[in-house]
Order: sequence, then C-alpha cells, then structure tokens
Amino acid sequence: LRSSVVAFCLYSTVPPMLGILGPDHLFAIGAMMGLGHGIAYPAVTALAIERADASSRGMVVSIIHGAFNGGHAFFAYALGLIAAAWSYDVAFWTAGAVTLSGALLLGLVRRP
Repeated sequence: LRSSVVAFCLYSTVPPMLGILGPDHLFAIGAMMGLGHGIAYPAVTALAIERADASSRGMVVSIIHGAFNGGHAFFAYALGLIAAAWSYDVAFWTAGAVTLSGALLLGLVRRP
C-alpha cells in the first residue's frame, strides 16, 4: 500500500514539473513518469489481487487494466480541452491535482 501511495505522489509531481521546467527537461521528466508508472501499476495491481478472492482475481486485473487505460484516454481528451480553454500550465496542474487526490484516497485505505 505504501509503495502505491508513494508512486502516485511521484506521479502527481510530474505534470506540474513539465509546466514549470518546460520541454528542455523532457527526458528527466519522462524518466520520473516512467519510474512512477513502473512502481504504481504493479503495486496497485498487487494490492487489488491480494484483497480479492481467488475466483475474482482475473476480473480484478481486468478492472485495474481498464481503469488505467480508460483514465489515460479520458484525461487525454479532458486535459486537451482544459489546455485549449485556459493554458497548458492549468492542464498540467489539474493532472497533478487529480493524481494527488487518487494518492490521498489510496492512503486512506485500511488493510484488512
């Protein structure tokens, strides 16, 4: 659980950093994003699998996979609209805030 929260906190810092540092630091920001995703995705999947009973583990993995992909698809569109209406900085900060909200919610989860 802790690694998931830490990973999502790292994930949440990446979009605002892109807005602050700009494209000159794209490689470093991409590495941070890859590190965050590389920790978050397996950690959240493992967390969900360990809480599910044996008969529903396949369904749980499908839901996690669908949620990640659906979230990327939805927010690519939504953040594009935000960037068009306001600015890229607003879109980057919104992405960070939404991700940090997820980390906070995940941090509230109690282990059984």
